[in-house]
Amino acid sequence: MARFEFPFTHREPTFGLALGGGAVFGIAHLGVLKALEANGLRPTHLTGTSIGAIMASLYAFGHTPEAIREACSGLDWWHVSSFGWSKYGFMNNAAMGDFVRRQIGDQDFSEAPYPMAFMATDLASRKKVVLDRGDMATAAMTSACVPGLYSPIEREDQLLVDGGLVENVPISPLKQWGVDFVMGVDLNGSTRRRVPGGYFDALITAFDIAIDSHTRTQLAEADFVLALDLADYDRTDAGQSESLFEEGYNACQNAIDTIRKRRAAKAPGILGQLRRGLGRSGPWLQAGSSGA
Repeated sequence: MARFEFPFTHREPTFGLALGGGAVFGIAHLGVLKALEANGLRPTHLTGTSIGAIMASLYAFGHTPEAIREACSGLDWWHVSSFGWSKYGFMNNAAMGDFVRRQIGDQDFSEAPYPMAFMATDLASRKKVVLDRGDMATAAMTSACVPGLYSPIEREDQLLVDGGLVENVPISPLKQWGVDFVMGVDLNGSTRRRVPGGYFDALITAFDIAIDSHTRTQLAEADFVLALDLADYDRTDAGQSESLFEEGYNACQNAIDTIRKRRAAKAPGILGQLRRGLGRSGPWLQAGSSGA
């Protein structure tokens, strides 16, 4: 809900950052966060879906982007997957939650340094579920519970799986909070032809194709979207972490002037209204384009 501002209010715009899903491509989020930090831009609100939720949880509790990259570089999907029989399958991602908990401890959303939320999908109701209370490691694990690979997480009368099914770049919580400037990071911004590298890569690619149309519609609600072209990478190979980090860093660094301008234009009060009147443009910026 948008806040009331007096006409001559002068304060820095709040900055909401939404980190999207995309398996190992999520390492690129760390490069984006590093570039924002290097330019004095830090989010005041943070949301994530799937791998974006994992990265958001680690970053919020004091880990540097470089330290997170190092912690994740030796992981593969077998390290964050567990065998556990249920009527819905024989694998779960409890080990993913354990990994997050080892990094940040038993942290609650109420202990986060700023408002945070992760996205999940309830298979029973077919609706999105915003996770913004309780244990953060459990919420991040739930948001990254890939359907077809892991058994759903049962919570009361809900069957929760990966939030990418309903909102792969979670813009809507930031809008509901009334954040001034909303930026989304889309790990699946490439439209280039790409052959999946194996079973899991093919599964996630099919998942992304299925959700692409409504993701485009949802991203139109952002003030700025950094769409990363990662078509040359494999979604399952954590050995690419250094290159993916650089991809995120360089794309964000190249867009930093545009990000600053659009954020400044969202300042509240008359100053912001004047800036907004100077011109409008769409939210999209494909990595590698000028953005000026």
